[in-house]
Amino acid sequence: MDGFFPYGVQYYRPPSPPKKERTKDLRQIKELGFNIIKIQPQWNWTNPKENVFDFEETKELLDLAQKNGIKVAITTILENAPYWLAKKYPEARYTSFGGEVVDLQSACGTPSGGWPGLCLDHPGVRKAARKWLEAITREFRKHPALYIWHVWEEPHMEANSYYEMSPFPANLFCCCSSSMDKFRNWLKLKHKSIFSLNEHWHTKYSDWEEITPPARPCGGYSLLMDWLKFSEESLAEIMSFRVETIRGVDNGHLIISNSGLNTLDCGKDNWLLAKHVDEWALSLFPRFGNQCEPLCSIGRTIEALISSAKGKTCLVFELQAGGGSWGKGIFRGVPPAPKEIAAWVWSSIAYGMKGILYWCYRPETTGTESPGIAMCDLEGNLTERAETAKKLGQIINRYPVFKKGKPSLSEAGILHNRERVNLLRCALEDNRFLSRSVTGIYQALWDKNLTVRFVHLDETSLQEMKKFKILYFPFPLSLTNEQAEKVKQYVYSGGILVSECHTAQYNEYGYCSQIVPGNGLDEVFGCIRKDVGHSIEEEKIIMSDGRKVTAKGYREVYKLTKGKIKGKYSDGAIAVVENIYGKGRAVLFGTLVFESKENSSVLTRLLPEDIKPEIKVSPDIFARTLTYQKEMAIILINTRRSITEVKIFLRDRRFTINPKEIWQGKQIKKRRDYLSLTLEPLESAVLYMI
Repeated sequence: MDGFFPYGVQYYRPPSPPKKERTKDLRQIKELGFNIIKIQPQWNWTNPKENVFDFEETKELLDLAQKNGIKVAITTILENAPYWLAKKYPEARYTSFGGEVVDLQSACGTPSGGWPGLCLDHPGVRKAARKWLEAITREFRKHPALYIWHVWEEPHMEANSYYEMSPFPANLFCCCSSSMDKFRNWLKLKHKSIFSLNEHWHTKYSDWEEITPPARPCGGYSLLMDWLKFSEESLAEIMSFRVETIRGVDNGHLIISNSGLNTLDCGKDNWLLAKHVDEWALSLFPRFGNQCEPLCSIGRTIEALISSAKGKTCLVFELQAGGGSWGKGIFRGVPPAPKEIAAWVWSSIAYGMKGILYWCYRPETTGTESPGIAMCDLEGNLTERAETAKKLGQIINRYPVFKKGKPSLSEAGILHNRERVNLLRCALEDNRFLSRSVTGIYQALWDKNLTVRFVHLDETSLQEMKKFKILYFPFPLSLTNEQAEKVKQYVYSGGILVSECHTAQYNEYGYCSQIVPGNGLDEVFGCIRKDVGHSIEEEKIIMSDGRKVTAKGYREVYKLTKGKIKGKYSDGAIAVVENIYGKGRAVLFGTLVFESKENSSVLTRLLPEDIKPEIKVSPDIFARTLTYQKEMAIILINTRRSITEVKIFLRDRRFTINPKEIWQGKQIKKRRDYLSLTLEPLESAVLYMI
């Protein structure tokens, strides 16, 4: 559907909402200007007995949507298996390394029961899942209201939620016999022989059957790092199974999936998952409690998701519409204010998202999510949030620039690889050091209003990397030989690389390099580490131009081999080295510097002079542009805590045409070289010109 911007709501998850309200609700949804609803006809709800499928309720909803001119996204949920299937295959229940078996039960996402599902590595469960997916696809593939198949909601190893997402000490999932067979087969394909595995792991196994998942993250890292890599690829294989099953019955409709909020440093690889779908989406709940997540943090999540899609259309498939849970059960968070919802929507569109679906329309009637996170009250009456959503939709659908417009190209990127994420999951209780570094360097670039992309070293070719003039590498603790070689070639061909400490200290099996930077990257940075380094709370580095840099976390001291000293610790030891390598240059900080906001000016001064935002604003607030043919939209959000008079300067272009503010009808003061208007804290404005 060319030019169709999906704008709607999550509506149905059995048993909510009540049947008697649905006719009124769909009519009201249409009146609000929504053009799509998302429904979840869950597996255990529609397949109550073996070979019995009951899609009557689903059909009623699609018929009602068609009557109101509304499209439907059907979500196929396999994380709520039928109870008859668990009875038939009791060995297919999710099993931890410690031997705990998780029985089917209710959960917030599956209030009708069946959670967390059964292990899809089990052949009997896989066959039953395929049969249900084929049945529901066959039933509705020709229904005129069907718009898209939503194949997996927030892909992850569902059973890990049983332990609050923590994978240790003895609760790795799934360790049933079918999953263990899958793991050992994966090891055979990767290592080819038990001898090769022992070489990589530095172990003495004599048979594949001797290998079991690690009970806890102690000792060597090799087994656990391979287990984590296997888990990521196993999720991607399950995604492929879901997509190809639906596609085998219906190749005429798009297929989509949506990642959860954490898109970079959790136990999955979004690049691997996004490969299999036609469109890629996000769940976004910025106020899941009493505090609102900063707009910068939202931006990091969205731009990471867009990066993993690699050019595919991206949407926000769940956007918080009401007060979320901040604890357990009946405790509710503060509902978002209308200006917060507007800021979330406009910033999402500014990053390039091409669809918005709110979670959800009516409050849930049962479970831990009841009665919150909704756009309406318990009786289905509209709130101010709903009226705001209506107004947003009217404007989005009025101007093609929001449906087809593109943000400015990204020339500054942040390197990403899974090995360092997984090593930190093995070595520490959390990934806080890496997460803070990624967030810090992202914010430094975000504050400059630059489009940012995350560059996955395994999923990005060297030619694609060369499109970025500068790449920042947060805490690059572990790299493969292939990844290191790609980094070397990027710099040699003219790129700028800025890295933090412990670069390639470990390989992909957690084996420590004798020389750091490892994997030959000492040639790129023109230095080697003098000693093993040690942990610090905080220290100051004096740069060669006299500026001070805050050092945190770790302290590496370098010995020059070719590079130049750019900074020293207070005791005179070398802390920062710059080196020319081929046509490019590399800068290495011997500590974690990306995290600290006070270091932003030092880090962004390394940007090439020609990397500039499309517009300049004074004072600095969120300001992005979208362009489509002759249309341009400037999206502004006041990220300051006070009422602000904002001046807008458009790069390389004068305001020869009268722009108008189309969101709130604000008065714009026009000068020869700039525009100005006043914004309250977190208030949005959208300037349109053609």
